[in-house]
Amino acid sequence: MVQDKVAVVVGAAGPIGSACAQRFARRGLRLLLIDQDLSQLADCLAQPIAAGRVELGVCDLTDVPAVVQAIDAAAARFGRIDVLANCALEVGPDGCWEVDEAAWQRCLRVNMKLPFFALQACVPHMRRVGGGRVVNLSSTLSEYTDGQQGLIFGLAKAGLNSMTRQWAVDLCLDNIQANSLWVGHDRPENLPDPAQVAEWAVWLALDATSSLNGAQIPVDGGAALLRQGRLLASASRAGAPDQPTRPAQGE
Repeated sequence: MVQDKVAVVVGAAGPIGSACAQRFARRGLRLLLIDQDLSQLADCLAQPIAAGRVELGVCDLTDVPAVVQAIDAAAARFGRIDVLANCALEVGPDGCWEVDEAAWQRCLRVNMKLPFFALQACVPHMRRVGGGRVVNLSSTLSEYTDGQQGLIFGLAKAGLNSMTRQWAVDLCLDNIQANSLWVGHDRPENLPDPAQVAEWAVWLALDATSSLNGAQIPVDGGAALLRQGRLLASASRAGAPDQPTRPAQGE
């Protein structure tokens, strides 16, 4: 039964992580929520927290050992882990040549290293209950470039995509499925809101067929494709050589 399941939401204080946490709670799951500041989410989930169905893991998302410790403690308390939703987003610096090492390290640590070790901590507990679901929050910038904008973020999320595919293969015999959602990067009015993205995440975690494994699903209303087309068309017009004039008939 869904009410017996336990979900871990990493990056739960962000807009999408918060929306996922609230939807999981409405479906009756017990939760471990991990982020640096969970005060607003604690107010939203006051009732299930009071009932002992929500554990708050307050820690810096760059502190991977603290995250792993929170996962193990929640598994000991609840007796199981069934779902891992990696919702952490560290956008990171723009540009290329101006990026410093500290900003690079933080972006990759939150978007790549953290999901990897969060999964590593969850897998033994998932195996003990016969399987689980992993939902990774990626970005369309992992596949479609936007020039200098979000460069390091896109690189980090491309690494997460690769890990998602690898996990889908490595864990399928343990009945653990891993899929990712690519959140759009465009003007907010062109994109689904966090609640709509969260609906996809909860569907993948609870309702999707077990044969859906290793999928990479853009949730952006097609904005990335349209934007990419506009950028390519603009670059083509700017750099296109003069077109030769067709010779007149008979020349």
